[in-house]
Amino acid sequence: LKEDSFGLMMVFGTAAGKLLTANADDLKYDYMVFGATDPVSSGIVAGPNERLNEKSLAQVDTRRIKRQIEGAYELFQFKDIGVVYEDNDAAYSYSGIGQLEASAKEHGFTIHTRHVTESAGEDDDDRYYKELKAAYDDLQDEIDALYITTATIDSAMLPYLLKDINEAGIITIAESSESQVEMGALMHISLADSTEEGQFFGHVLSEYAGGTPISEIDQVFEFTPKIYFNRETIEKTGARLPLEMYLTADKIYPEKEAE
Repeated sequence: LKEDSFGLMMVFGTAAGKLLTANADDLKYDYMVFGATDPVSSGIVAGPNERLNEKSLAQVDTRRIKRQIEGAYELFQFKDIGVVYEDNDAAYSYSGIGQLEASAKEHGFTIHTRHVTESAGEDDDDRYYKELKAAYDDLQDEIDALYITTATIDSAMLPYLLKDINEAGIITIAESSESQVEMGALMHISLADSTEEGQFFGHVLSEYAGGTPISEIDQVFEFTPKIYFNRETIEKTGARLPLEMYLTADKIYPEKEAE
């Protein structure tokens, strides 16, 4: 694309947002960043409504991960939580470690960390999943909860990755999606909803198209959380949930077959 042929660039995700932000001084167009896990800690914005420049907007919800962790903590009151991610600034940001650390400071639980190198591609997957499982197993004697946060996990690998963790009775909290609960994680509190996200996109673009300067458009938007559980994993781990959680959950896996 020729830079003078358009006036607005939209990108999705932390990596793309950081790339545009790093080159913002050379850009001739406005840009919007959606879907970054924590745009504040990743440096895409200076604060919830503090842009780094006058031609940018980033979708901001500074409590996404914190709401997820605090919801799990309220239910299970864990003392020691494990987390595995790649040891670099980008993974620290998109894994929401800063928000996890803030919750730990507030509630007094301890974070136990291991690092792995994420897969470089299909040929590297075998090495990666063996390394990730070894990290989970190494944490097992130190933790009573595990936060599944590494970005490139195929949900289909979770039965293999979590076998020993689940059998040890450890609570597993999935960061990224309900599909991880379907495949064996105990719970997930959603960070996004496609319908609400679409409404936010539409509102932002409508304001921009109507002539509102990008620097004046509100970029803070919090999604309504949804909660998912895996019944079989709850039974396997011996976790205890209040009855009302079964009644208010948005979905419980495995789903019952229609009669």
